[in-house]
Amino acid sequence: MSYQRLENLDELRVGLHVKLECSWWAHPFATSQFKIASQKDIEIIRGIRKLKLYYDPRLSDPLTKPLEEPEEPEILELEETISEEGFSDDDSLLLLQDEEEVLDEEPIQLIDAPDPEEIKKNRKRVYQDRKTHLKKVEDAYWKVLGKSKDIFKRIGTGNHAAVKNAAQLVNNVTSVLKHEQATMTLMDIVSSTGMAEGLSSHALNVCIMSSIIGREMGLSPEELHMLGLGALFHDMGKRLLPMKVKFHSTGITMEPDPESIKLHPEKGKELMAKFKDFPRQSLEAIIQHHERLDGSVYPEGLSNEQISLFAQIVMVADEYDELCNAAEMDKSLTPHEALAQLYRHINAKHQRFSKQVILTLIQTMTVFPPGTLVELSDGTIGQVISVNLQNPTRPLLLSSHFEGSRQEALMVDLVEEVHLSIARSLRPSEVPPKILEFLSPRRMSIFVHQEENVPRFAGKMST
Repeated sequence: MSYQRLENLDELRVGLHVKLECSWWAHPFATSQFKIASQKDIEIIRGIRKLKLYYDPRLSDPLTKPLEEPEEPEILELEETISEEGFSDDDSLLLLQDEEEVLDEEPIQLIDAPDPEEIKKNRKRVYQDRKTHLKKVEDAYWKVLGKSKDIFKRIGTGNHAAVKNAAQLVNNVTSVLKHEQATMTLMDIVSSTGMAEGLSSHALNVCIMSSIIGREMGLSPEELHMLGLGALFHDMGKRLLPMKVKFHSTGITMEPDPESIKLHPEKGKELMAKFKDFPRQSLEAIIQHHERLDGSVYPEGLSNEQISLFAQIVMVADEYDELCNAAEMDKSLTPHEALAQLYRHINAKHQRFSKQVILTLIQTMTVFPPGTLVELSDGTIGQVISVNLQNPTRPLLLSSHFEGSRQEALMVDLVEEVHLSIARSLRPSEVPPKILEFLSPRRMSIFVHQEENVPRFAGKMST
């Protein structure tokens, strides 16, 4: 196909074959490439926000007046016509259908073949820009993680100043999440570790993911702050339980005694309730985060509206992080698989998690979440680094290039490289070992950090 940019929406008409580049949940059409069939289709297209619109004259019905191709394309800022919820059940189904269906659309074809050397040069430039950004966000993550470990130790001794430090930490997290690109990088860090790294990293991950979900659900700054505190301390009670050594294929971990694990929500609430002015809503999130909507879990067997909204958010974020970062690395799911598993709960006979919370997480993470390993249409393998929310199937990827025996890191921006597309997502076992080691989770963070005091992890690493 040979698509041309259409700037003037007044020239939309029945019979015009168009291609929409925008958020999947911003329109009701079954595919982004179709022939306009009615005036209603035209009205819907005119109402899509942040739309890039193209048309194919060869597939369109004959025009009475030729369309002029614009000299300088730019994103059209149009009024949004999404429903109050932001997406429908059908839209969410689309997000998690098989990649073969999602990617069945024919990619835009360039008129002239791209110059390989120019592509490589641009990929290196994008990589350097991304590395600079990644270092800033990763530095922030490591600093916050270091502070959280210190906070947890002091909380256990009854240090009241530690609660103020925790409040500042949560404020720092919500401040970072005001920036879309930084948010995507943090989601990558949370999603792609592939192994449990202790209670502190799990607590911080759940705090980050809960804050992202809460923000997308429209919580106020005060509500986000209370949600963040509840999420950060949701497993605090585990630190008060007897610990046992557990041996895994990837090493040794200290885990709570299975016989007493059900006590940790109550223990955590009791501890945090001793601190003056610790929010009641945050305490509810701590004690209720293991409840389920069907009333099947502990500590009180609460169900549905008996469970606070904050707890419903934390329980989904908690489940997502445990699916992605299992204690045994070979049991960890890819971000795509974790979202798909959560989505299956929506239509289950006995609903355990909030449908609204799960759909919000899916909408935010998109079909190819940061950390997903993918194969491109040209056969190369990459890892999703950042998502373009206006075009979820065309993310930014970390790939590799071989020059003899030397392996170089490259960034592939699918929004720019329209001759490429994602063919399918991959499990780590499907990726050649040399490439997997290069792209494996935690690799990039080690590469960009030069300071000696930055924590190092053995084994699997993340971008």
